[in-house]
Amino acid sequence: KKVVVFLQTHTSLEETAHYLEKEYGGIKDLGVVKSGLNASYRKYIIENNRVILSLPIVFSNTLKKFPELAENIDITIINEVDQIIRRVSLKRVLCVPWNKILVQLNNTRFVGMSGTLRDNHFVLDEDQLKLRNELNTLVEFIPESSIITIEDFIGTDLKEYIKETEVHIHPVKDEKTAQIIQMITEQIKDLREEILQIVSETSPTELPRLKQNFFQNISLISIETNLVEKLNRLLLLRKYVYSMPASTYPNYLMRHGFDKSILSNVPK
Repeated sequence: KKVVVFLQTHTSLEETAHYLEKEYGGIKDLGVVKSGLNASYRKYIIENNRVILSLPIVFSNTLKKFPELAENIDITIINEVDQIIRRVSLKRVLCVPWNKILVQLNNTRFVGMSGTLRDNHFVLDEDQLKLRNELNTLVEFIPESSIITIEDFIGTDLKEYIKETEVHIHPVKDEKTAQIIQMITEQIKDLREEILQIVSETSPTELPRLKQNFFQNISLISIETNLVEKLNRLLLLRKYVYSMPASTYPNYLMRHGFDKSILSNVPK
């Protein structure tokens, strides 16, 4: 059987091709149809491979030039099939180029896969905006289709074909980064105490609520804007230090008032 697998983005296309090569040592007769290839070479790949990975628009344009290629395609797999539906539609319900592909490949069997169906999408007719079920739309536009959910596979031999992935979390410890985090945390604590002191003097009735859940209730208290903005910047900076490469710290630290002398503590 000749199979076409549609991926929705360039990144997904490259990652899928890389995954098949790395995990399975490649698949015999696997071809990747990319946008940078000329039409004749795309035609050659489709004709001479059994499994083809492609972007929808690239494949549709190739079929437009060589419509005879569609005759030998048996199965079409659509990854993230929910993305072929327009979120808000007036005249066209399907995204470009799916209205064409379904016609171009009308003799093949379609298999759509999605783990993120969003339940409903908007359809704007001449009178009003309506909510419409995504699954109903897919069934309507893919003829003679049926829906298979993960529950349908319970009790089958599906598990024999699944390669399980184990994820192990290991903390990355760095003393210099920990020192920087500690300095930012100390500034946050000092600013918190300053804000609590101001609130105790200006709005004492609000103080218990603020002490109970400071970071959640701070936006509900009337307080000097500059202090709140400084607090938010420090909170974001702390998150940034946790998540971003160490080489990017210095500029952000100096921008938030840290002395140049602490830059010696920044890990390389």
